[in-house]
Amino acid sequence: MANYCSNSIAIFGYDKEKVDELHDLMVKFFHKNSNGSIRAFVVACGYSSDEALKMTDGRDTFADIDYVVSEKEHIFYFKFQTESAWSPNVGVFRKIISDKYDEELDMEYCSKEPGVGIFINTDEEGFFFTDRYYLDSCINSEYETECFESKQELLDWIKSKFPDIKVTIKTSWYKIEEEVCDHLDENDDDFFVLHKFSCD
Repeated sequence: MANYCSNSIAIFGYDKEKVDELHDLMVKFFHKNSNGSIRAFVVACGYSSDEALKMTDGRDTFADIDYVVSEKEHIFYFKFQTESAWSPNVGVFRKIISDKYDEELDMEYCSKEPGVGIFINTDEEGFFFTDRYYLDSCINSEYETECFESKQELLDWIKSKFPDIKVTIKTSWYKIEEEVCDHLDENDDDFFVLHKFSCD
């Protein structure tokens, strides 16, 4: 059984009609197809079954979609979520944009698959997705998973839990992890795993 990667994707552009066109197609598909197969969506976009077979993993599905197109700084966009086997597998949407919309649309995505250590956020400016650090921890038998938008937010969280730890904005993220692990109680269940999102 595959580990599933959770992907949040934003499709955007300056041409509202183009954004609306793809959004309408996706929303209609999402409502009519209970299993949400991305492979079936590719066929709905006009590709042949053979092309869809090459472009997609049959286990990948839609999980959710915005029901409206939004606007921010004259950019029109919508977001949706997919679940994909093992890795993001979002290139299929980039191909659709390229083939069907003359690259007048673009996309950013944020993917998480803790089981194999995939943490990707292509949105370097944080326009759509702001996650920069992912924390998975058990401290004093309290489990937490949390994302942080900045290193400072992460440091503030650590200092609230471990006031004696001396870490600064210049401390590397792997050194932060090492410092916290050194301060954990001797409880065998406690752990602290920190991941930094990459941009590819």
